[in-house]
Amino acid sequence: YGDSQQSLSFGYRISRSSVSSIIHETCAAIWEALNKVYLRPPQHSHERKAISEEFHAMWNFPHCLGAIDGKHIAIQCPLKSGSLYYNYKGFFSIVLLAVCDANYSFTYVDIGSYGCNNDSSVLNNCELGKAAESGRLCFPPSEPLDGFAHSPVPYFFVGDEAFGLKPWIQRPYPGKNLPEDKRIFNYRLSRARRTVENSFGILAARWRIFHHPIQTKVETAEKIVKAAICLHNYVRQTNGATYSPAGFIDSEDATGQIKPGEWRAIIVSEDGTSGALRPLPLPRGARYSTVANEARETLREYVNSNHGSVPWQWNVVRSRGITYVAT
Repeated sequence: YGDSQQSLSFGYRISRSSVSSIIHETCAAIWEALNKVYLRPPQHSHERKAISEEFHAMWNFPHCLGAIDGKHIAIQCPLKSGSLYYNYKGFFSIVLLAVCDANYSFTYVDIGSYGCNNDSSVLNNCELGKAAESGRLCFPPSEPLDGFAHSPVPYFFVGDEAFGLKPWIQRPYPGKNLPEDKRIFNYRLSRARRTVENSFGILAARWRIFHHPIQTKVETAEKIVKAAICLHNYVRQTNGATYSPAGFIDSEDATGQIKPGEWRAIIVSEDGTSGALRPLPLPRGARYSTVANEARETLREYVNSNHGSVPWQWNVVRSRGITYVAT
């Protein structure tokens, strides 16, 4: 529930050291028992392609291998840490970077980076980013989009503006007053990217440790987060309908209008000033690679064509008059 170990020792009439040992041992046991089964990253290209097919079927976005995002996890001030864990919002935190599939299960997590870092910096220095840059992630080979006679398009993760545009990461077009075809692309990408926001929302709403800053050491906080991630995936994959019932996550009606999920009202305010999970800052500047930019242009053409459009996308974009860039 986010209480300190001292308050738990009073509540259960056991020593603080016993509380600490129980938390450490329990979280370690949960991680050891569940992570290899329920947090197992895809090992082969056909497994990643299966994830892509789910994103295409459920969220109408092709070649997507997962949605990626990061969150600050608020913690108490670590001893003798200086400003390493002090973030731009003015509190102490560690960073949770995660990739999820189309069904709100996490497929990769990196936990424990300093709170002063942003999403892009964490990604560049974690194992996932290094493996993706070196080609060790076994992505499926580039293929043309279904029924679209253009050059092959690589497979990729989708993220918000915190991430740079790369051959293996697609992000929205930046800026305001975009032409309609780019706004439609941003809307279509946002439908796929919203899965990771829902995943974080379900995690924080169901595990109340995330309702307040975590009152413990950094090492213990990392173990708690790892255990919560494993439990989230376990329940999602074994009893997902009860774990996140209808109305609990963001949903769309037949016209594409978004109804916010109940989790948004449970965990944090819109400005991100409460709760333990909060947004990360956007980096300054962006570098676009030629291959990544060409892939985004092809995707833009595809989602605006007869082959890749969905019936409601024009009405949604025209009725809202917004660009769907990340906030």
